[in-house]
Amino acid sequence: MAKSRLLDVSFKQFFYDRQAVIDKLDKQRLKALRTAGGWSRTTARRRIRRRKGPSSAGESPHAHTSHPFATLKNIQFGFDTLREEAVVGAIGFGKAEVPVPKALEEGATLQRQNPKRILRAVGKSGEIAIDETRGKTRDSSGRFLTKHTRVENASTKVVTDYRGKKRRVTYAILHTPAQAQRANAINEDLYGPLEIAGELEARPYMEPAMKLAAVEFPDLYLKEG
Repeated sequence: MAKSRLLDVSFKQFFYDRQAVIDKLDKQRLKALRTAGGWSRTTARRRIRRRKGPSSAGESPHAHTSHPFATLKNIQFGFDTLREEAVVGAIGFGKAEVPVPKALEEGATLQRQNPKRILRAVGKSGEIAIDETRGKTRDSSGRFLTKHTRVENASTKVVTDYRGKKRRVTYAILHTPAQAQRANAINEDLYGPLEIAGELEARPYMEPAMKLAAVEFPDLYLKEG
């Protein structure tokens, strides 16, 4: 029987042209499993279209590269010598904790870099003031009161923070580590942490392909096995 499984590069040792696999199976069964695995792989690959932008949740994902390895279309099939079954699946790639094909197939909670956060450094431009309050003044009785003023110059602009609040921010070249540290603190206040969690909804393509292929398996076994 053929089953879907997310694979890795080490699975190559179980491809059908390996002697261990050839020795394990008789010729008719080997042919049937090879045909079933190849049909399943082709069906899965065809579900992945090369289109711009992401697919809708629940639909098969889009491919955005023609790279020979790091692509969702890198789907292989082989033979699991322990379970004696054909296995079809996408080759995992990338450095993410959850491989890209698995995350798309099943959905996942992923940590990703906050696209709005910028690490500020000495010598670069950065935030030096945000909704700043400066200075003191006296009231009619002589008591000191805080005077609300804003630091404004040509580099002051209004931005919307991650809470949806309008903030007036002033930017300048950062000359000291203390200024860079303050700029990073303001940047975090405006846009949140460096990494944010996000839910990736499933975009299965192996499971639907296997369901379609399963219809063909009985005939393959009767014909070849």
